[in-house]
Amino acid sequence: MIQFIVLSHINVLLENKIRNSDLAFHMLKLNKRKIRWIMRQMDKKELSTYMIAKIQKITPRHARRVYAKYKGVKDPILLPCGLLPCGSKPRLITKED
Repeated sequence: MIQFIVLSHINVLLENKIRNSDLAFHMLKLNKRKIRWIMRQMDKKELSTYMIAKIQKITPRHARRVYAKYKGVKDPILLPCGLLPCGSKPRLITKED
């Protein structure tokens, strides 16, 4: 099965054919468990970075980036998605306003 993906909104007529095997390397969101697994495997050095990335369906560069970011951290802290407030900070409305 061949899928067509438009590269940019400027070059709408240019398309790139992607095979199913290449679809596995799109970036996925990693949870705590996957990050800890990547850290353990990188420390063991039994699997290559390429194999770790292929198993987790990420790029090897992203696997190295995760390892560099969380090296020496026992419990990785992820930012909660919906708990941080958006926009400007609320301010009190006075009678003058």
